[in-house]
Amino acid sequence: MCLFTLAAFTALLTRERQCRTEFNDMIGNAWQDCVAWYMSALKVFPEDTPEGQNLRVSIPTDLPEAAAGTGSGGTPEAPIPGDNP
Repeated sequence: MCLFTLAAFTALLTRERQCRTEFNDMIGNAWQDCVAWYMSALKVFPEDTPEGQNLRVSIPTDLPEAAAGTGSGGTPEAPIPGDNP
């Protein structure tokens, strides 16, 4: 019984790790898309236009100090039991 439970738990951890990796990849792609959109928008709307001023004022381009160190919006990733980095 314990071996089956351990095997099931290990399989669950493996799947969770795979899902987390896929999710992080998707978030990374979404972030790159947002950055590309912003860079394109800055070219389309010059700084001296109302739209350009609004873009530059309303969209933050600096990370808060707490988030800058972790690369994940300030929330450190929780460790997975049995996961050896």
